[in-house]
Amino acid sequence: GADPNCSQWEVPGTPPMPALTLAASCGNVGACRALLAHPSIRIDFGGEFGCAALFIACENGHHPTVKVLLEAGADAERLVRGFPPLMTASRDGYTRVCRMLLEAGADVDRQSISVPRSTALCLAAQAGHAETVAFLLGKGARVDPALGSDGLAPLWMACEKGHTAVVALLLGKGADVHRQPAGTSSSASGTSPLCIASERGHLEVVEILLAENADVNYAKPQNGVTPLFMACENGHAAVAELLLRNNADVNQAKAAGKTPAFTPLHQASRQNHAPVVKVLLERGANVDPRMSGEGETPLFYASWRGHAAVVQLLLAKGAAPNHTVSSRNVTPLFVACQEGHTTVARLLLGMGAAADQAASDDAWTPLLMACRQGHKEVVKALLAHGANVNRAAYDGGTPLG
Repeated sequence: GADPNCSQWEVPGTPPMPALTLAASCGNVGACRALLAHPSIRIDFGGEFGCAALFIACENGHHPTVKVLLEAGADAERLVRGFPPLMTASRDGYTRVCRMLLEAGADVDRQSISVPRSTALCLAAQAGHAETVAFLLGKGARVDPALGSDGLAPLWMACEKGHTAVVALLLGKGADVHRQPAGTSSSASGTSPLCIASERGHLEVVEILLAENADVNYAKPQNGVTPLFMACENGHAAVAELLLRNNADVNQAKAAGKTPAFTPLHQASRQNHAPVVKVLLERGANVDPRMSGEGETPLFYASWRGHAAVVQLLLAKGAAPNHTVSSRNVTPLFVACQEGHTTVARLLLGMGAAADQAASDDAWTPLLMACRQGHKEVVKALLAHGANVNRAAYDGGTPLG
């Protein structure tokens, strides 16, 4: 007699597997039967590899092998890497294996012991396995399991990944449309399902959530971020339009009442999302909201970064080209000239930007700055609009030297 529990090498550099685990990983039913017939076989032994035969058979969807192991008395609840077999089968969408495990007494709501806490339904929802989700719900899985401070609910996971069918299934079973991660250690904390779906641009999911009366103006407690803000930040114009049609506040600022107060239009302008800017302006966004502190406007950010299409949209809606930022009184034209954004400079000048408006701390003009930085085409544009070639800064410097 050879020891049926001895380990075999499968992959160099990994711990050896017990013979039964190796046979189960390959779905070799005959080898499993032969090993199980040995009187000294340890059916739930994982060896150095740490993985029992049933778990690895479930992980690979080998349902004939799972059936043989369960009939031989394998523990349907034995944890591997902190997860029960049902969770690994659900994660990979092996519904038939899930059925076998539940018939063998597995707990449909058994949680992982790893952090973040999770259930079979959570993992099936995250992976978008609608059939498995429907099966687990039909077997009584809790649609809103208690997962501790850092756990992510099934609905939240499905919304993040954009699994429309799964979202509909969960909501149909009464999932809390407002439930968000409660912990403080994750960036997801305080983010509602609608926020995460809007951030990721999942239009159909957003539509379903709104139909279930998700709070369109919910603001994340930590920073005031709303679903609309997240959609605008990431350039999802269609999602922004849908949110606005459902009464999203077009001017609701991130960190409202705090410093800085940053509106969706600020963020879309800074990120060069021209289609989003167009949607916001058409929906009545304040074209010149000023951030608390320095007073930056969307036009200031777009000019500074050289986003010509956005600048054109803002100016067409009446954005003030000569609005100054408070610490130095610099204008959108000044920062555009500093950075060498010729097209933006021409747009601003064409809409009445003051060619000689100087910074308050050193009296540098846009022309002085463009000369200093060597932006030849910007200099030409300024001179064509009457910039004063002799105007000096406080240190006596002029465009000519």
